[in-house]
Amino acid sequence: ADIRDRVAECAATAAGEGSLLTQLAAFTSELGRLGAAEPALMTMVVTARIDHHRGVHRHEAAASIVSTVHAFYDSVVVDAVRRGE
Repeated sequence: ADIRDRVAECAATAAGEGSLLTQLAAFTSELGRLGAAEPALMTMVVTARIDHHRGVHRHEAAASIVSTVHAFYDSVVVDAVRRGE
């Protein structure tokens, strides 16, 4: 699996939690496990996010990672609002 798939797996696991707070905590925890297991992958995730905020576009893989992270955040916040959190 590529890095975007690994990040998507972290997001899917976290999305299954019950509340926004537990979803965010689970996502952070899952990314932490990914980083501990494969530090180079986590470096790429962090670099992609930093580059995105700087307005730097290095390659499609980085854009895909950022898109996956943003999609997770967007979906859990929208779901939390629907639940009245």
